[in-house]
Amino acid sequence: MRFLIKIKSIFVFFWSTSVSKSKENIYKYKRLFTKYSDIGFKNCDGFDVLSVALQSDKIAWENALKEYDLSKINNCIAQKGYDVFLQKYYKVNLRRLVAF
Repeated sequence: MRFLIKIKSIFVFFWSTSVSKSKENIYKYKRLFTKYSDIGFKNCDGFDVLSVALQSDKIAWENALKEYDLSKINNCIAQKGYDVFLQKYYKVNLRRLVAF
């Protein structure tokens, strides 16, 4: 019996409503998602984008999701900021967030 494991490529980006450069890049990431989400890949079963907002203000985050029309992208908020596991694992800090 053969098992086929399907793996999806996932692009994770970190942002915050308080960082203007993050907002500028959202449009780039949306275009990336639109371009690659429906393409067939040889070594994986598709492409997806995960948006992680690093902020405690959930209302500002919800408003930004509507403003930038991020409904097709998977979104989450890290309300505890940099103490969340993903930020520690990927070594994300505010300076890196601004540099993107």
